[in-house]
Amino acid sequence: MPLLAKLGMQVEIECVQAGFAPIGGGAIKATVAPFVRRANASRLDLTERGKLVSTELVASVLNLEYDICLRELASAKAALIEAGMDEALITTRGNKLYGIGEGNTCYAKVTHESISIQNHKEYHSEIFTLLGEKRSSAEKIGGRLSGLVKRYLFDTDALIDEYLTDQLLLPLALAGGGAFSARVISEHSKTQAWLIEQFLPVAITFDAIEDEQILVRITC
Repeated sequence: MPLLAKLGMQVEIECVQAGFAPIGGGAIKATVAPFVRRANASRLDLTERGKLVSTELVASVLNLEYDICLRELASAKAALIEAGMDEALITTRGNKLYGIGEGNTCYAKVTHESISIQNHKEYHSEIFTLLGEKRSSAEKIGGRLSGLVKRYLFDTDALIDEYLTDQLLLPLALAGGGAFSARVISEHSKTQAWLIEQFLPVAITFDAIEDEQILVRITC
């Protein structure tokens, strides 16, 4: 949502009720305003990753013991500190969700400075999410969450991770183009790019900068 807002797209999503498989029951409320491309809109540039600002760890449970949250958070935080992250940059938060059924989820929100081509300092956040699994301990889930964060922090200098890459292509094509650095280009992203080019007068290119860093350009 923050990136859509930078493009002038007004979207708000509210979680009305949580739900997990197999019972389900989750509900969200989405408010989407009509979008009109502005003639003088600046292109979105997310190519250069600046310094790490914060890492927020959040765990939530629905009709399960709150201790699960605490154990997931402790496991993820300990693994990140062991990997060399400054403890002062890590915050943790547990939530009790409202809804039917039961379940557990956790996520990490990693925020960096982003330096634009106009040399404006902004901020970008990547979110990594996991669902709890039967026969998987809270400590194991927390460890897996920290693994996603460590791969992003230590294996690449790209600003955008795999799943946000394909989600950004269409908004940028509608908003006038832009560029960003991606960790990896999935087959889904390639298909998404091809499909967009069939319907809109845009060109989408993927140029490798180095291992696990690709420059994505959307030109209108």
